[in-house]
Amino acid sequence: MNSIVIPFFNVSNLEIYWDNSNIPLKIEFTQKNISKHNLPQNIAKIVDVLENYFDVEDYDIFHILSGVIFNNFDKTIYKTLSKIPMGHTITYSELAKLSGQPKATRAVGNSMKRNRFPLIIPCHRVVSKHGLGGFSAGIELKVKLLEMEKRYKKKGGI
Repeated sequence: MNSIVIPFFNVSNLEIYWDNSNIPLKIEFTQKNISKHNLPQNIAKIVDVLENYFDVEDYDIFHILSGVIFNNFDKTIYKTLSKIPMGHTITYSELAKLSGQPKATRAVGNSMKRNRFPLIIPCHRVVSKHGLGGFSAGIELKVKLLEMEKRYKKKGGI
């Protein structure tokens, strides 16, 4: 498995993993040091989106994650989620309804839990009806990300 660590503004570092076929495997928040080097083209696309996160809002997640296989349910949910604008949130139940699966609220939560590509697939924008819900990297980071996105959208930049 190959990986690279890149900075994500002043929030955290991100480690991107890919296999020997250069297919992305996952993204994790990390405290590891930055380690850029020659990258395969499709991994470089991911790095570009993450390094320009606030300027590249409209992109096709399945193009960026070319070669990654998702089950049909997750693909539908992630595609719908990718249309939620930066600085906005949606509840699990709203996402289920918008995706054409109105009774699949719990399944949407599980889909968010399975998301191996945070930020590219912006699962931090999905919240509970009664609070923030969960986040793989912790609620504090979810709050920071949502606040950063809202600030960015209000001010037109960071």
